[in-house]
Amino acid sequence: LLTHRGRKSGLIRRTPLEVLHHDPHSRESVVLSAWGRNADWYRNIEASPPLEVETAGERYPPAPRFLTAEEAYAMITEYAIRHPLAARVLERAFGYPVTRSAASRRAFADSAVLVAFRPLDTEVQGSEA
Repeated sequence: LLTHRGRKSGLIRRTPLEVLHHDPHSRESVVLSAWGRNADWYRNIEASPPLEVETAGERYPPAPRFLTAEEAYAMITEYAIRHPLAARVLERAFGYPVTRSAASRRAFADSAVLVAFRPLDTEVQGSEA
């Protein structure tokens, strides 16, 4: 669950997001924007930092990271392998070619918008080391 501020209204918004991957060690969660760069939550966090993420039973102020196409490809491929039923649902509901060939996944990854969120305190600790 992502808590963010509306870029136009300034109001607090809460948006549930599908987590493609959660790393319990780094506490990082990776999400896919179903509507790409046009999603309001995505445009809002581009305009001002997200306020809070709630995932894996934890709440924290997040440090967002926008994945590269190569990282997106790896994440989408891993998701399709680990969650074949959910991947088929994504494919049917949104037309995402995640269960097809590696070439179709790579083409999709080139345009897909994936964002990773990890606790802000983890980011600060990592930069001090």
